[in-house]
Amino acid sequence: MKLVLLTACGLVLLPQLSLAYEVTDTNVTRLNQDTVLFSITYDFGFLNRDMLTPMRAVQGQDQIVNALSYQITSANTVLENVFAPAVVLTKDSDVSMQAGQYYLPRGERAEFTLIGLLRLADTDPTNALRLEITHLPYITINGDAQSLGAVLPSELPTYRTSFITLMGNDSIVSDPGAISIEIN
Repeated sequence: MKLVLLTACGLVLLPQLSLAYEVTDTNVTRLNQDTVLFSITYDFGFLNRDMLTPMRAVQGQDQIVNALSYQITSANTVLENVFAPAVVLTKDSDVSMQAGQYYLPRGERAEFTLIGLLRLADTDPTNALRLEITHLPYITINGDAQSLGAVLPSELPTYRTSFITLMGNDSIVSDPGAISIEIN
């Protein structure tokens, strides 16, 4: 009976222990007539390896090893020439900085948040705007060995915000589960 109970507990806990990363929150907020704040919060950490993860974020460049890449879309079309600076932040006490990246020791988990600001020009679209992470690399460290990894392309669709549509002074935030109207 004890063996069955321990096996059942192990099967319940195993997915949480083996999961190295996951999105925990996303948000999109209209700050004023032409500025939108996006945020994507995700957990990272490995039980048996130290890791490095980017603090730097670049728009539209998926091949950089030490930077997270993102894009802004409007109705699923990538907006190429918009002003949208972003940075990855954390307030977790287990995280330190090393070689321009965040360092997290083995056995620890930390929460990181990509913060992006979109400043729209008069000619930019205002319908169904969204920020999406397109490449999230990390380096795992096991002794002297380092391995480059990345969030899998099949998992990246969860690393995005809800849509926001700007309509005059109003905005509509929508995602598959909910729709809300914000009046500023």
